[in-house]
Amino acid sequence: MKIKAIFPLVFSLLSPVLHAENIYTDNVCSKTITGITFPIEDGSVFTPLAACLNGKNITKWMGDGNELTSASYNEVNGVSFFTARTPEIDDQFGDTKLVATFVDSDGSPKKITLLDSTKRNWDKPEESLYNMSVNYYDKKNHSLYFMTDAWAQSRAIHAITFQDNNSLVVTGERFVTDGDLVYVTDRGLVVNKIDHDDQGAYFPSYLVGRDGKEICQIDTRQQLWEMSAPCLAKGKVLKVRE
Repeated sequence: MKIKAIFPLVFSLLSPVLHAENIYTDNVCSKTITGITFPIEDGSVFTPLAACLNGKNITKWMGDGNELTSASYNEVNGVSFFTARTPEIDDQFGDTKLVATFVDSDGSPKKITLLDSTKRNWDKPEESLYNMSVNYYDKKNHSLYFMTDAWAQSRAIHAITFQDNNSLVVTGERFVTDGDLVYVTDRGLVVNKIDHDDQGAYFPSYLVGRDGKEICQIDTRQQLWEMSAPCLAKGKVLKVRE
């Protein structure tokens, strides 16, 4: 098993999110990095193997004995965000908590639960907080983006907004758009979506504003399109199929 990164993260764009079992031994933790870290398995972006504090494994404490399923980081104030999920019941995901964690002035780790999951809502999928997983922290609008299981073929992207980049005071939570969040740029969010025509499903990527409105379809034929988000010419449609 290769361990790719420890927060602060260095991301490999469009790496698949893998389901990795949490590890509870100290050998997964770096002895040279202080503070709270989340080692990430090679090939993943947000899925942690463990939670560490100054080289010591604190995964069980961090998740209250439950599985850590995703993690992200606010480099401004050194706060990490993660989700922890209880075991599955009858093929349904367990309850998920979205939590902020940081090192207090006395050197001890602290954690604050920001959101609790809800049951799946088939009538209003965009309102469901079922099976949450954190993604990117956005300094531009001091918001943390996270995804939920929503529609049968698509997840939902939400944002939880704080008073400022140095605060954990929550000022709101909102649905942004459907799809999978790929990256956050200065211009907006890069989102993978699913659409259909008479030939079946295709998978466009869009640049979406922070208000949830689509700005343009992205030309995914270009190199590093995830970061640069090049727009297709107006009226052009790119239909990528599996």
